[in-house]
This record gives sequence, C-alpha cells and structure tokens, in this order.
Amino acid sequence: MKNESNKPSNVNDISLDAIVKELEVQLKKSKKLKKDKKRRKHSLKNFSKEYLDNLKSYSTPKYVKSVELSFRHLINSIGEKKSISKIDRKDVSKVIAKLKVHAPDGFRVYFRNLKAAFNVALDWEYIKVNPFEKVKLPKKQKVSPAYITIDQLNLILDRMKNKDLKEIVYFAFFSGCRRNEILNLRWKDIDFKQNTITIGNEDFSTKTKSQRFLPIPDDLLTMLLNRLTTRTKNTSQPDNFVFAKKNGFPFHEDVPTKAFKAACRLAGVDERIHFHSLRHSFASYHISNGTDLYVVRDLLGHSSVTTTEIYSHLDTRSIQKSAKVFNKVK
Repeated sequence: MKNESNKPSNVNDISLDAIVKELEVQLKKSKKLKKDKKRRKHSLKNFSKEYLDNLKSYSTPKYVKSVELSFRHLINSIGEKKSISKIDRKDVSKVIAKLKVHAPDGFRVYFRNLKAAFNVALDWEYIKVNPFEKVKLPKKQKVSPAYITIDQLNLILDRMKNKDLKEIVYFAFFSGCRRNEILNLRWKDIDFKQNTITIGNEDFSTKTKSQRFLPIPDDLLTMLLNRLTTRTKNTSQPDNFVFAKKNGFPFHEDVPTKAFKAACRLAGVDERIHFHSLRHSFASYHISNGTDLYVVRDLLGHSSVTTTEIYSHLDTRSIQKSAKVFNKVK
C-alpha cells in the first residue's frame, strides 16, 4: 500500500497554498511596477535639479558649477525630457564624442562628474545600471607637472605689489598647501611653540577630509611672525584669518590666482605656470632634495601615494646610478 501521509488532507489545503503563492507573485510584481514607475518619472531635467540641489549642501561652488555644466552638455545632446532610466551607453558615447570636439580639455572632467551623479541615481534606486560605468575613455598622455625654482619665485614676487597677495604666494610655495587651505587658514591653526600648522579643522574640511600637520620652515616662520605682529588690530575682523582683506574677511580665490598669473607673465616664466604650480613646486623641491615619497605624500595630504608618484621622475639618483653600469664596459 502507498504511503499517502504527505498528501494534503483536503482540497481546501491545496487552494490555500496556491493562493499564498499567487499573492507572493503579485506582491513581487507590484513592487517591481512601483520601482519601474519611480524610475520612469525621473526625467534628466528633474534628476539634474534634484542632484544639484543636494550637491550644494556639501560641495564647493566651483565643483557644483562644473557638475551643472556637465549636465547642460548631456541635456543638449540627448534632451531634458528623456528618462534617466532610458539613458544607455549609446547616449553616453554620443555626448562624449561631441565633448571631445567642443571641449577637448574638459571632456574627461565632465565624464567623471556625470558618472558620479549617475552612481547617486543608482543609490537612490532611480536606475538599475549606471550607463557611464562601462564606457572607457582613451588614455591620456601623462606629462610632468610644471613647477618653478626658488630663483623664479623671487622674480615673480618682485613683480607683485600687494603685500598680502605676495605673502600668500610665498606661503603656498613653502607649505605646499592648496589655495583654499591657505585662504581658510586661521591663526589658531598655527602652533608657534611646536612650529607646526594644522590643516583641516571643525571650520574647514580639506579635499580628502583628512587633517594633517605641517612643520614650518624657518623663513616661513619669520614671515608668519612678522605678519602676526603687524596685522591690523581691526575689531571687525570676524574669524582671525591669517590672510585676509582689511575688513578681516578672506580673499576670493580668484584674487591671488589672477595676481600670481599676471606676475608670472611679467617675470617671463613658462606660460603653463599657474597658482597650483606652487604646490607642484613644493613637491618637486622636496623630491629633488631626497625627501622620501611617502613623506611628501603626507605633507601634501594625498590620500594615496599613487597621486604623489607624478613627482617621482624628479629623483634622478637611481637613474644616474644605472647609467654607470655601462661605464665599466671596455
């Protein structure tokens, strides 16, 4: 006799199991439909506005402007009404092809901006895949960053009239700090007893969101002490910025940038030199004088030594040593 113990006891049990399974299937379909509907309603125009509004709460105005321009290029290429869930690799390739022609120097930045934005859309469950993810840009020829020597620095400083701007440039060369790190530096960040400078605090976040500590070279220390003793005793100074206008407020970033570039042209230095080249110059000077690459990484505040390796070619000691191998050949 067959064992029938595993069979349902009655027809009602069969119906109940079927109903439960059917409900589960319908529930999954309903969730999928809701997600699909959620994705469909996000046009490129709506998403760009929502993303930019969110970005403004934690990013710099300069970066927001760059992302805004990136979206503008994308919208001009494929239209503002297109659902972001319908954007595919073909659309991405189309906009990149246009950007290569119209913005040959900036299309890589626009690509990175849009790729980051669509990663957020992925996190927000607006799309299933990031269409920028599998699009590969052609590799760019790596070139060594332009830098100046101390003699060239002095030539440039001699052609700058404003004392405050001149000292900002001097500080940039001898500290390796980024422009916004310098303009947001406060006197409380400088420890004259330990001769150290703290970059990054509760008032200001660095690019990598990591705090770092810099030793102060003697000449830079002298300049800072002179600046401290002669600074304006204006009670309206709001936050004790080290480099500030007469009203105590910090300079706009364009002010030292333009003044430095104008002085560079008067001094006749390489046209490629710009304010950020002062940071390159700091790194180049250290590497050329034998400072360890990892120490330079820490001084610059790079999150990875890979970034610092762009300066490694300046340490020619190993290369010169390798050439001597052939000196023994007879």
